[in-house]
Amino acid sequence: MVFDAYGSTDTFAAGIFALAMVLGYVMGGFSNFFLRRPFVSDAVFSVVLLVTVAFVVINFYNKEGKPQEFATGVDWGMVPAAVLIYLRCGFSPG
Repeated sequence: MVFDAYGSTDTFAAGIFALAMVLGYVMGGFSNFFLRRPFVSDAVFSVVLLVTVAFVVINFYNKEGKPQEFATGVDWGMVPAAVLIYLRCGFSPG
């Protein structure tokens, strides 16, 4: 989460996440322009891959950018909630 319980912003994590998003789109644009591949599929694959890598990298650092043990302070209870939301959105009728 970018904000903690006290409202201070984790700019280190937000910066890494934003960099991953931008790089994903740049990689999609590169493959589209130079390799003549479809932009959307390559961009989605690149963004998913780089956001996953960013998640892992972010969890090795605290808000100040100092190393810590992996996933210190992560609320893993959000994972089942995210899966349930994903399943509801993915299989909605209509």
